[in-house]
Amino acid sequence: MAVQSAHKTDTGRVAKHNQDYVWVDEGQGIYIVADGMGGHEAGDVASRMAATMIGETLAKGLTDTSLTAETARRLMTDAIEAANRAVRAASAEAHQTRRMGATVVMALVRDASAFIAHAGDARAYLIRGGALSRLTEDDSWVAHLIATGVLAPEDEKQNRLSHVVTK
Repeated sequence: MAVQSAHKTDTGRVAKHNQDYVWVDEGQGIYIVADGMGGHEAGDVASRMAATMIGETLAKGLTDTSLTAETARRLMTDAIEAANRAVRAASAEAHQTRRMGATVVMALVRDASAFIAHAGDARAYLIRGGALSRLTEDDSWVAHLIATGVLAPEDEKQNRLSHVVTK
């Protein structure tokens, strides 16, 4: 299966500077988008660090072209955890980056399979036959409230805790 990819980041309508970072290794089939947590100090540093650490960790762990779902899950989990440790350590060392953080979504593509992982409210979507389908559920406090029936889905954007992520 041939994979074509392209990427572009955008500051959007509200942010003053871009905190997104994209890391791609098409040869290995690794696609990562990290989003610095809005409003937090050094979100751009955190997103670059997280995406790079995840990408490098995955690339080192991929030893052959075939990949089972269990191996992909383990590799992706280990990579996210390594990135989390690196960002937390950097955050503790530098005063100006004390509160830095990032959310991440990634795909690991092998043959006709794509393995998806994410942390936070970074989302993965599938476009097939002109239809858009969301593949991930947000790791956020509001998503939890919706899933447990405490909050109606249409109230998500108005909730003052909509920015609080749980992973």
